[in-house]
Amino acid sequence: MVKCDVAGDPRCQDEMLKQLPSVAEQTEYSTLKSELLPRVHSLCLKTTSASVRVNSLTCMGRIAARLDEDEAGKMLQTASKVRIRLLLCLRLPVPKHTT
Repeated sequence: MVKCDVAGDPRCQDEMLKQLPSVAEQTEYSTLKSELLPRVHSLCLKTTSASVRVNSLTCMGRIAARLDEDEAGKMLQTASKVRIRLLLCLRLPVPKHTT
């Protein structure tokens, strides 16, 4: 077994995010809402790795079917923030309706 520092290694974070949706299927809703999703949100917004951002958005999208409307709305807000950050990093114009 390979040791992996999920807190600091983008490769480990990417792998964890790829595996998380299958774990989420077997996780109680309250744990999913209070423990897993807040951490994925935080990771998505704080990382400097583009691949971790993309994988966290993909992960949230795969988990979305299990969420109530309020939580799904929070995920959309996160996706919107990340999209704007990515556009700014790529020096592309941010559409006026998303700000």
